Amino acid sequence: MGSGSDSDGDPGVDIGHYFYAVDVETGQALRSFEIVEHHEPASPFGIQNTLPGSPDLADIEADGYVDAVYFGDLIGRVWKIDLTGAPADWDPEAIYQDPYYHPIITKPAVYVNMVDTVVHLYFGTGGDELSPNNASYSFIALSDAATPFVEWYLGPDDLADQLGINIATKKGEFVSGERVWADPVIADRIVYIATLEGSIESLNPCLTLTGAGRIYGRYILGNQVGGSSILNEMGGPIQFLETKQKVRSAVTIGETQLVTEQGQTGINKRKVYIQSYTQPAGGLNDEPPSQVLAQPVPQTALVIRSWREVYKVFKR
Repeated sequence: MGSGSDSDGDPGVDIGHYFYAVDVETGQALRSFEIVEHHEPASPFGIQNTLPGSPDLADIEADGYVDAVYFGDLIGRVWKIDLTGAPADWDPEAIYQDPYYHPIITKPAVYVNMVDTVVHLYFGTGGDELSPNNASYSFIALSDAATPFVEWYLGPDDLADQLGINIATKKGEFVSGERVWADPVIADRIVYIATLEGSIESLNPCLTLTGAGRIYGRYILGNQVGGSSILNEMGGPIQFLETKQKVRSAVTIGETQLVTEQGQTGINKRKVYIQSYTQPAGGLNDEPPSQVLAQPVPQTALVIRSWREVYKVFKR
């Protein structure tokens, strides 16, 4: 866990930038880490660096044991701790740095591609009250390969120049001031992203109702990686679904249902519910319709990593 936000208000007092690993059975700390680098960059927005977002875990070997933990900080870095050794050998490593030092407050979504056992991370920037309302923020798909690299992103053109990557990796753009406040959600090889403009952290949410939000769905596998999974009535992709109110959390994934449309054979679809400030998610009659998506579920791909024959011997 991270130690949370810094509410002290004194820029000369550093708190909140520690990460802890705790034995849940005994309550004893296995390790604690001060999340700093030798040349610690300062936020240009006066944000004290802390770890408000939750970490996410990766079981790379699919053996029930966690191999790595990932988390972000408020100066735009994503950190990794390799857990394959003994706790005394664990060492945090920054594998991504936002070139504009835009804050990351959300838990990165983690997906392990079992074909090549590479961890893929998904996270966005801008979610802090001190971040400017006119900045261009981003959403990043990061591959934690031997040398981590950005697979694709949503954001400004010059982000590609700043990161030294091909502009073809850009798969969309946010409007000025559009930020990622909610944890991304992965389901059916799609990552769902919720964004909104302006403020959201007021103690009274009714004071921050001005503005709208957007929901993005992007493929994370296949030949449409980074492309939009949200379709219009004609079946063509649209960049995002605009909500009438702000959306604080991303989406809630429902169950899969077999749906028959216009005489076609049945298609597996999953309902994706969107919760906004003032309207509930769709009810029994799916009202309001803008609050519920019905997303096609891709055919499951079976990847065999290893196998062995098992014999049973009968004694007569």
